[in-house]
Amino acid sequence: MFKFKSLENKLKIIILLVISINVLACKKDEKQPEDVNQEIVISDEVRKNLPQIIAVTGKAKKTIESWTEYTDFDTELRRIYEKDVDLETLYTELIRREKEIRESKFPEKFENPSIRSRLLVLQTYLGRALAGLKENNPEQIVKEKTEVIKSYNALRMQFMEVWKKNIAEEFLKNDSI
Repeated sequence: MFKFKSLENKLKIIILLVISINVLACKKDEKQPEDVNQEIVISDEVRKNLPQIIAVTGKAKKTIESWTEYTDFDTELRRIYEKDVDLETLYTELIRREKEIRESKFPEKFENPSIRSRLLVLQTYLGRALAGLKENNPEQIVKEKTEVIKSYNALRMQFMEVWKKNIAEEFLKNDSI
């Protein structure tokens, strides 16, 4: 094969081969960065199958309608059903608005640990949904959207539950025998 005149030349060749192999191996392992902003198409059928936002009724509805931070959040969240919505921007805005709700003055009836805990759950799902966009997996994105809507519905149901509880308490206070 090759005849080397000195041990020094043999070492140089071995070192050069080791370095070349390492460089080539590193290049094979490098993955091309994925475009996080790549558009993910979610079909109309899938969008129709997302859970609907439940309606808040009665006095609970009147109370949340006067709560500006909440109504701003609600308006923004309803964009989740839009076809061409930029989810990264939407989730970022929802996280900001959810923080505004937490920091705002709650209506007296809703200053309640059960309401605050539902907000915390909603905050968690919004964060997960935003992080899940990096995976670029349409099924995961739909799952995260569904979880956001479900946690939002749990918050809305809790608003009505708090009012029911307050009505029962007021009735018992006023109905002294």
